[in-house]
Amino acid sequence: MALSTQGRLKPSFTLQAYGFHLRLWNESGGVDWGASILDGKDEISCRFEEDNLTLAKLHLLAEARNRATTRWPDKEFPACESLLESWEPVNMTEPM
Repeated sequence: MALSTQGRLKPSFTLQAYGFHLRLWNESGGVDWGASILDGKDEISCRFEEDNLTLAKLHLLAEARNRATTRWPDKEFPACESLLESWEPVNMTEPM
């Protein structure tokens, strides 16, 4: 028998960039955003405020790019703006 997933669906966005798996979602329908940067088995979660989705995407991309350039200083990475339209919409299940 399969177990059903409990919770409500929350729209989010995902992207593979700079060697990480990024996920972004709006926390309250306002300026609060939640995000995670998955690095293999490690997950870095954060919350921040941005005025709109475009700025939130750029915020998370800048954080991921900064982590990548620190980890791999000899490697070149694309600018954050070049990945702005690459995000894919997905639904996350939020616990009840």
